[in-house]
Amino acid sequence: MGLVVDTFADNEQTIAIEQIISGHDGGPFGSIGGLVGEYLGLERAKIRFSGGSWPTVAIGDHGGFKFEPVLDRTGTPLLAVPPMFPFARDCVVGRTVGQHSAFGETWKPA
Repeated sequence: MGLVVDTFADNEQTIAIEQIISGHDGGPFGSIGGLVGEYLGLERAKIRFSGGSWPTVAIGDHGGFKFEPVLDRTGTPLLAVPPMFPFARDCVVGRTVGQHSAFGETWKPA
């Protein structure tokens, strides 16, 4: 596992998020720490998000991802009802496309 932190985060925030995500501060991430084979470290990059029905994330020069919703016959995004997660208002059915490269590895959605 590796962590890419937005360049907007200051050093104190970066250290804190690394401690949390790596499991060093305990909590939920500490509980699953045994499932992480290797911590690859931290990189910084400008991270940009866009919202809407077709949200995207761009991660500096590393790449990015786009969500493509499944549309019904009227062109409206298909919703999973009831939502799979109790905290979610609407769960849109779809897929993620794109890729991300960091730490000498490249990831693509399955």
